[in-house]
Amino acid sequence: YVSRQAGTKPHSIGGTMFLGLDGDDAALAPVSNELLILVSGPGWDQFPLDAVAAKLKERPVEPVFSKELQKVLARADQSGEVWGGGLISAGMKEAPPLAPFDEFVLSTSKLEASGKNRMKLDVVGSDPKAVKASIDEMKQQVGEGIAEFEQVGRPGMESMLELMKGMKFYSMGLNGTISVTFDGNVLGLLVPMMRAHRRAMTINRSRSRVRSSWC
Repeated sequence: YVSRQAGTKPHSIGGTMFLGLDGDDAALAPVSNELLILVSGPGWDQFPLDAVAAKLKERPVEPVFSKELQKVLARADQSGEVWGGGLISAGMKEAPPLAPFDEFVLSTSKLEASGKNRMKLDVVGSDPKAVKASIDEMKQQVGEGIAEFEQVGRPGMESMLELMKGMKFYSMGLNGTISVTFDGNVLGLLVPMMRAHRRAMTINRSRSRVRSSWC
């Protein structure tokens, strides 16, 4: 399913099959029915895929992540179809919307009353004013996108418009939250969103290009 949705291509590394995503800017490893690994960053040639494959062979009892990252992941609701977390690197912070944040947690859940899915991204920063300003800016940009969609009209993009209308933005102190409620498959939504995120977060700054990436 992921391969069809994302247009992926397979790479066999150390006995593990990795699927290249979005111009090989990310790699997915469908290890089993219970485990799907995502590796992302500045480029395929810099991914530690050999090390990931080696660790998968070892099947270590203890997590291979740093203690700092383990603390972030421990806050994620692991009962949903998709969950995760990460530390926002200095390179990622060069993208203005991510500059105030140090870490994020992604979680999904099923709403019993409506049967819809909910995806929530929680971000944490160190400056409450900067956190609020960034969340407010994201909300404004989505609002402008909705207005443009409705004014110009984009055939075939009606579902994306409804998704944008359902997005909620909150900030309180050092914490910010972006959530959306939707029908359909969680993974089927997440992969296109990741690809759209990469395109949307590419910015031109004088003669240089800065891109943010998922961890």
